[in-house]
Amino acid sequence: MMKLLYLTIIAACAMAFGHGPDDKSDSADATLHQKAAELAQKFIIVDGHVDVPYRMIEKQEDISVKTEGGDFDFERARAGGLSAPIMSIYVPASYEKGGAKDFADSLIDMVEDFQKNWPDKFAIAHSAWSAVEAHAASH
Repeated sequence: MMKLLYLTIIAACAMAFGHGPDDKSDSADATLHQKAAELAQKFIIVDGHVDVPYRMIEKQEDISVKTEGGDFDFERARAGGLSAPIMSIYVPASYEKGGAKDFADSLIDMVEDFQKNWPDKFAIAHSAWSAVEAHAASH
């Protein structure tokens, strides 16, 4: 009896998670994927820590197009629905004896140059409302 109960629970769980005998998971997965893609484009998605500025010091990359390395570029961000990346300004500990402010300022200038160099792709939002406006203007 316990074995039958155990198998019944497994079967119920499998069906609940889309793995039952009448499984149409490929179709359901495709539908869910399409819906997720639509929602990702519709709503603002924020990434609170994008390491692009420091990465660009090491590798001079054009992030307005798809890059070979790194985790961020405009094309992949747009395709995935990322609409509000917050660029981190990383200053290595080696600057503890001086120069940290100048280094940080150079990274901030770099981020501001994204908008100057690629105004059709990047905008700087200084408030949540300006992020909403930029998102609306880009869609």
